[in-house]
Amino acid sequence: MEFPQQAVTKPVDVLSCTTRTIGDADCRVAHVWESAEASLQTELSQDVLAQASAIADAERARSRMREGLRESSVEVQISCLGGAMIKGAVVDLSHQWVLIAHDNRRVTGVQFSTVVRIVGLDHRLPTEASQSVDLSTWTHWLRSLVEQQVGTVQIACVDGRITRALICYVAADFIRIADENGKESDVMLHAISAVTVMSMRHSG
Repeated sequence: MEFPQQAVTKPVDVLSCTTRTIGDADCRVAHVWESAEASLQTELSQDVLAQASAIADAERARSRMREGLRESSVEVQISCLGGAMIKGAVVDLSHQWVLIAHDNRRVTGVQFSTVVRIVGLDHRLPTEASQSVDLSTWTHWLRSLVEQQVGTVQIACVDGRITRALICYVAADFIRIADENGKESDVMLHAISAVTVMSMRHSG
């Protein structure tokens, strides 16, 4: 006896689909992730700033006052031993002196070793392209005044004395000067803080 086979239809499984809303737990996870990412970014930024600050500090540590004077484009005020105060624009510079220009064509040479304080400098980080300073000495500059016959100059010394006199000649470690009455005296080079020329053409 044979029984006919009947095709049986297999029931289709229904996939359940649910809609899930973001709960408080998910928000906390997202917030923690954002906080961690922000914290990492802050740490990276702080590292970069710390490195930049360290580099800047290292560069400043090797900067010198002469470099600030050489690159100065504004008026400065220089105070020297003995109380001499010179105010004007930097027009020339060597490793021993700085030349300051005032109004009415007056210029003042300041012996760098007698400088106590400078106001008005904007110190920048030194660059490899900085120009080298002139190597002429304080003695050379004073001798140039004699050669140019600039006449009576004003001499300020570290003891506070200011004298108007004519420079007769410049020796190895002193200058011979003659005051307005013709009286001569010698002044040690290291004791002169500044010499002001009443009228002189200057380069710069």
